[in-house]
Amino acid sequence: MSDENVSWEQTRDTLQPLIKAPKLTEKLLRKPPFRFLHDVLTNFIKSTGFYEGLYSGDELDSAKVTDRDSKVAFLQKMVTAVQYALGVTLAVRPLKVVSGLEPEATNAFLQAMAQSHKDKCDWKKAVAKTLGGGGDEKESKKEKKEKKEKDEKKEKEEKGEKKEKEKKEKDKDKDEKKRDKDKDKDKDKEEKRKDKEKDKKEEKKKEEKEEKKEEKRPEPAPEPVASADVSRSERPSTARKPPPQVKTNVVESDAAPVVSNKDKKDFVAPAGVIIDRKKKDKKEKEKEEDSDDDTAAPFEPPAAEPTAGADAEGDGGGWLSKKAAEAIKERDAAAAGAPAAAAPMEGGTGIILTRTIGGGKKEKESFAQEITKLRENLQTLTKTTNPLGKAMDYIQEDLDSMQRELEMWKAETKQQGASWGEQQRQTEEALQPLYSQLHDLEDSINDCIMKIHSTKASILRYDHVVETLLKMVVTSGSRGP
Repeated sequence: MSDENVSWEQTRDTLQPLIKAPKLTEKLLRKPPFRFLHDVLTNFIKSTGFYEGLYSGDELDSAKVTDRDSKVAFLQKMVTAVQYALGVTLAVRPLKVVSGLEPEATNAFLQAMAQSHKDKCDWKKAVAKTLGGGGDEKESKKEKKEKKEKDEKKEKEEKGEKKEKEKKEKDKDKDEKKRDKDKDKDKDKEEKRKDKEKDKKEEKKKEEKEEKKEEKRPEPAPEPVASADVSRSERPSTARKPPPQVKTNVVESDAAPVVSNKDKKDFVAPAGVIIDRKKKDKKEKEKEEDSDDDTAAPFEPPAAEPTAGADAEGDGGGWLSKKAAEAIKERDAAAAGAPAAAAPMEGGTGIILTRTIGGGKKEKESFAQEITKLRENLQTLTKTTNPLGKAMDYIQEDLDSMQRELEMWKAETKQQGASWGEQQRQTEEALQPLYSQLHDLEDSINDCIMKIHSTKASILRYDHVVETLLKMVVTSGSRGP
C-alpha cells in the first residue's frame, strides 16, 4: 500500500467502527496531532482488547506524555507491534509524525492497525516481541551468534581434522619407516638363518660322506701265523693295510739244499734228508724256550718269484708293511750274495726246515708297548686335527658373512653421515637469520652503551658548568655588600 493512494476517508471507514471516541474528522486526519493519535490508540486498545499490556499506566495518560522523546517512544511501540502482527514493514516514522509531517504515512499506519484486528493477528506475540526489545532482531542476533559459533566450531573441527590427518600421515610415515627397517632386519635374520641351515646341511653331508667312507673301508685281514699252533691277534681298525704274508717255512726242492751256519762252513745236504740248520748254545735254547714266536724261514734261491709278489703287496700297505717288505728285500739280497758253494746240488731233492730266532719276552713287550703308544698318539692326533680341519672348512664362509656385514655397516654409516650432513646444513640455514639478528642486537647494544657514556660525560660536564656558575654567583654576592 503506497502512501500516495492513502486517503483519510479510508482511514475513517476502517477505524471509526472500532472506536467510539474521538471522532475521525477530515481536519484531524489530514494533519493528525499527537494528542489525537494518543486518544485513538488508547481507545482502540480499550474497545478491541488488542495490544493490551503494550503501554504502562503513565503512558496511557496523555497529560504525562509531554516531551518529545516520550511521544516518539509511545508511537514507536505501536508501530513495532503492528509490524510484528502483520509481518510487514511500515514507512511511518514516529519522529516525523510528532513533528506533524507525513500525514499519508500516519493514515497508512492507522489503517494497518485496523487491518490487524480484522485479520485477527497474534497480537500477544507481537506485544511480547515489542516489549522484549525486538524479538526477531534478538532472534536474528542469536541465530547469527549461533551461526558464528557453529562456523567457529566447524573451523576448529576442520583444523583439528587437518592436524589429525597430518599426525596420521606422519605416524604412517614413521610406521612405514619402521616397517622397512623391520623388513630389512627380518631379511638379514632370514639370510643368516639360511646361511646357518646351509652350514648345518653341509656339515651333515660331510658327516654322511665320512660315515660312508668309513663303511666302505675294507676290514683289515688277519695276520698270517708263524706256525700251525701259534696265532696272532687281528690288527686294529685304524691301520691301513696288513703287512705281506710270510711264506711257509717248509720248502720242497729237487736240488740238494745248502745249509748255512755261523759256526760251520756251508755244506751241501744230501737229497731226501731233513736237516736242522741251526745249532745253538744252552743260553740260546733257553731263549728259544722263552720265545713264543719261532718261525721257519724258507730257503729261496736268489731269483725267487715270491719276493716280487711281496713287494707288490707291500707297496700298497702302510708304514709297517713297507718296513716288512724292506726287511724281506734285505734278506733276499743277503741270500743272493751267498758263496757259490751254497748252490744246490744238481738232481738232489729234500725238505729243509729253518728257524728264525727272535728276541726275548722283554723285547717283545717293549716293542708292543711302543706300538700301542704309537697307536694312541695317532688316534689322539686324528681326534684333535679332525675338528680343526672342519673349522678350517668354515673359515671362508665366516669370512664371507663378516665381509657382507662389514659392507652393510659401511653403507649404513654412509647413509647416516649424509643425513647428518643434510640436517646440519638445514640447521645452519635456519640459524642464519637468528645469527644476523643477534649481530644487529649486539650492534644496537653497543650503540646504546656509547650513548649512555656520552650522556654521562655531558652530565658531568654540565654539572661542572653549573658548579662554576654557582661559585661565581656566590662570590659576586659576597663581594657586593
